[in-house]
Amino acid sequence: MLARILANIADNLLAVGALAVVGVVWGVREHLGLAGVLLPIGKVRVSYSALLRIRSKDRCVLFQSNSRPETYGPPGGVFKYDDHARPLLDRLEFHDDKWSACEADMRGDLRGKVPARSLLGFIRWFKTGAGRESAEACLRRELQEELTEVELAELIPTVDALRFVRVRTITEVQRKVRGGGPARQVRRFELYDLEPNTAGQEIATRLTDAGDDPGKTRVCCADRADISYGRCGTRLIAAHTPYLNGGKRLPYDIPPLRLPDSPPPLHA
Repeated sequence: MLARILANIADNLLAVGALAVVGVVWGVREHLGLAGVLLPIGKVRVSYSALLRIRSKDRCVLFQSNSRPETYGPPGGVFKYDDHARPLLDRLEFHDDKWSACEADMRGDLRGKVPARSLLGFIRWFKTGAGRESAEACLRRELQEELTEVELAELIPTVDALRFVRVRTITEVQRKVRGGGPARQVRRFELYDLEPNTAGQEIATRLTDAGDDPGKTRVCCADRADISYGRCGTRLIAAHTPYLNGGKRLPYDIPPLRLPDSPPPLHA
């Protein structure tokens, strides 16, 4: 009898252990794949961003990129973490991307490298929302900065009244990173629409008008065909822009500008 009880206990422990392993594999399978879970060695580059889809009928508003001036993409950018998260990120051995020429702008960006063994912990921490920007705060900050960059700073007072509706999350895995560095890269994009309140309708109308104005060269309005093709007139469309319409990433990735006193930059 005792032997049977002990055998049952052992079987239960093995089952619990197997379920735990399956849980870990399931949690990171989309990020590293099975081999990456079973052999969590090396480093992984991570980049977590929020994107804003501003639409008028079938067209999306796109802004010219400062780091890739040839390309136009949706408003938005990388989440930032705060000082409260730094001890945990240190334990996870997360190291920010730092380029001396734009160090101030990049401070606190959730864009950098983490050991593969720490990726699950990084994902779990991000999902708690603790110690980092909310998507709403990230989008407002990025939109304010970008409105200045595209010479539409007069719209900044409207931004605080905007509300956002979550559309979907896209997780993108690459096995090779341009410029060297980690062999694997995980990028996460949280996509949002403007809530159609008064402020949302106003800024959507003003930005659509700017995209149709030949004098506003840093904004364009691209339809589905433009985005799928990769060009809006003479303008090149950023590779991740098709995510706005539920499509696949375009088959190219323009590297950012090489800045003075900076290493060869990796993907954003």
